[in-house]
Amino acid sequence: MNNSEELARSIYQGLLEKIRFALNENNFSAYASYFALPHLVETFDAQFSIATEEELAVIFDKTRHNLALENIRDFARHCAIARFVDDETISAGHETRLITDQMEIQNSYPALSILKYIDGGWKITSSQYAASSSKLPVNLSKLVRSTRP
Repeated sequence: MNNSEELARSIYQGLLEKIRFALNENNFSAYASYFALPHLVETFDAQFSIATEEELAVIFDKTRHNLALENIRDFARHCAIARFVDDETISAGHETRLITDQMEIQNSYPALSILKYIDGGWKITSSQYAASSSKLPVNLSKLVRSTRP
């Protein structure tokens, strides 16, 4: 791994940890600061574009609620790969594991994200999950505005 890949991975892993901390601490303001709007989320069965902070707040609240319902104490995200596309863009992938009482409750699922350097900080502009929307902490199929044919 070269230095630029290490830096890209460090940036992305740091962002994943900040998002996790914001969710755990119920800090929507911090959480929102890590996403660019509009933010496109895609799964095997759905596409969802988060256009406003109010829509992002719905995702934030539903994620926290659903994690609590499932007794999920934490979730671990590990950056598997990241690279600079250019000076202001990172393409990165990670795996998520949902954990309750120190046990993994479902198979991990990979995600690919695009990060952009905007207004002095890195923000996620889009995320693609290699899973159905029902496997995510928020089932996008219940929020979907457009579904893939």
